[in-house]
Amino acid sequence: MSNIEVNVGQHQPGFEEKQEEKQEEKKEVTEDMVKKEVLTALGTPREMSRFNARNVFDNRWRVTIYIHKGKSFAEEISDSFFLHMDENGKIEKSDPKIERKHL
Repeated sequence: MSNIEVNVGQHQPGFEEKQEEKQEEKKEVTEDMVKKEVLTALGTPREMSRFNARNVFDNRWRVTIYIHKGKSFAEEISDSFFLHMDENGKIEKSDPKIERKHL
Protein backbone atom coordinates (compact mmCIF):
# COMPACT_ATOMS: atom_id res chain seq x y z
CA MET A 1 0.00 0.00 0.00
CA SER A 2 1.36 3.45 -0.86
CA ASN A 3 1.06 6.57 1.21
CA ILE A 4 -0.61 9.51 -0.49
CA GLU A 5 -0.03 12.92 1.01
CA VAL A 6 -2.68 15.57 0.69
CA ASN A 7 -1.63 19.11 1.48
CA VAL A 8 -4.75 21.13 2.12
CA GLY A 9 -4.38 24.88 1.84
CA GLN A 10 -0.94 24.71 0.29
CA HIS A 11 -0.04 27.24 -2.38
CA GLN A 12 -1.06 26.19 -5.86
CA PRO A 13 1.50 27.22 -8.49
CA GLY A 14 0.18 30.03 -10.66
CA PHE A 15 -3.01 30.60 -8.62
CA GLU A 16 -2.08 34.07 -7.36
CA GLU A 17 -0.83 35.10 -10.78
CA LYS A 18 -4.13 34.05 -12.37
CA GLN A 19 -6.08 36.08 -9.81
CA GLU A 20 -3.93 39.15 -10.53
CA GLU A 21 -4.50 38.73 -14.28
CA LYS A 22 -8.28 38.60 -13.76
CA GLN A 23 -8.18 41.83 -11.76
CA GLU A 24 -6.07 43.52 -14.44
CA GLU A 25 -8.52 42.42 -17.16
CA LYS A 26 -11.44 43.97 -15.26
CA LYS A 27 -12.17 47.43 -16.60
CA GLU A 28 -12.92 50.16 -14.13
CA VAL A 29 -16.24 51.87 -14.81
CA THR A 30 -15.82 55.65 -14.74
CA GLU A 31 -18.23 58.50 -14.13
CA ASP A 32 -17.92 59.48 -17.80
CA MET A 33 -18.98 55.98 -18.89
CA VAL A 34 -22.02 56.13 -16.59
CA LYS A 35 -22.93 59.61 -17.83
CA LYS A 36 -22.76 58.52 -21.47
CA GLU A 37 -24.98 55.50 -20.86
CA VAL A 38 -27.57 57.42 -18.82
CA LEU A 39 -27.82 60.39 -21.16
CA THR A 40 -28.02 58.08 -24.19
CA ALA A 41 -30.98 56.27 -22.62
CA LEU A 42 -32.66 59.29 -21.01
CA GLY A 43 -31.75 62.12 -23.34
CA THR A 44 -30.09 65.32 -22.12
CA PRO A 45 -32.30 67.69 -20.11
CA ARG A 46 -32.32 71.07 -21.83
CA GLU A 47 -31.51 73.01 -18.66
CA MET A 48 -29.07 70.47 -17.16
CA SER A 49 -26.69 72.15 -14.76
CA ARG A 50 -24.97 69.16 -13.14
CA PHE A 51 -24.63 65.42 -13.51
CA ASN A 52 -23.45 63.56 -10.42
CA ALA A 53 -22.57 59.88 -10.51
CA ARG A 54 -21.03 58.14 -7.52
CA ASN A 55 -19.94 54.52 -7.26
CA VAL A 56 -21.54 53.53 -3.97
CA PHE A 57 -20.10 49.99 -4.03
CA ASP A 58 -19.24 47.24 -6.50
CA ASN A 59 -20.37 49.11 -9.67
CA ARG A 60 -23.63 50.19 -8.07
CA TRP A 61 -24.00 53.87 -8.85
CA ARG A 62 -26.17 56.69 -7.52
CA VAL A 63 -26.87 59.14 -10.33
CA THR A 64 -28.52 62.53 -9.83
CA ILE A 65 -29.20 65.03 -12.61
CA TYR A 66 -29.81 68.67 -11.70
CA ILE A 67 -31.41 71.36 -13.84
CA HIS A 68 -31.58 75.15 -13.52
CA LYS A 69 -34.82 76.26 -11.91
CA GLY A 70 -36.27 79.16 -13.84
CA LYS A 71 -33.97 82.08 -14.56
CA SER A 72 -32.22 81.97 -11.20
CA PHE A 73 -29.11 80.08 -10.22
CA ALA A 74 -31.20 77.71 -8.13
CA GLU A 75 -31.19 74.03 -9.05
CA GLU A 76 -33.64 71.20 -8.70
CA ILE A 77 -33.34 67.47 -9.23
CA SER A 78 -34.59 66.45 -12.64
CA ASP A 79 -33.83 62.73 -12.44
CA SER A 80 -32.27 60.31 -9.98
CA PHE A 81 -31.36 56.64 -10.44
CA PHE A 82 -29.63 53.79 -8.67
CA LEU A 83 -27.76 51.76 -11.28
CA HIS A 84 -25.88 48.49 -11.45
CA MET A 85 -23.27 48.71 -14.18
CA ASP A 86 -21.48 45.75 -15.78
CA GLU A 87 -17.69 45.74 -16.10
CA ASN A 88 -17.94 47.22 -19.62
CA GLY A 89 -19.82 50.28 -18.41
CA LYS A 90 -23.25 49.18 -19.63
CA ILE A 91 -26.38 49.50 -17.48
CA GLU A 92 -27.52 46.11 -16.15
CA LYS A 93 -30.27 47.36 -13.85
CA SER A 94 -31.83 50.72 -13.07
CA ASP A 95 -34.17 51.79 -10.29
CA PRO A 96 -36.35 53.44 -11.40
CA LYS A 97 -36.23 52.27 -14.99
CA ILE A 98 -34.67 54.84 -17.34
CA GLU A 99 -37.13 55.96 -19.98
CA ARG A 100 -36.34 58.43 -22.72
CA LYS A 101 -37.90 61.76 -21.80
CA HIS A 102 -35.50 64.37 -23.19
CA LEU A 103 -34.28 64.95 -26.74
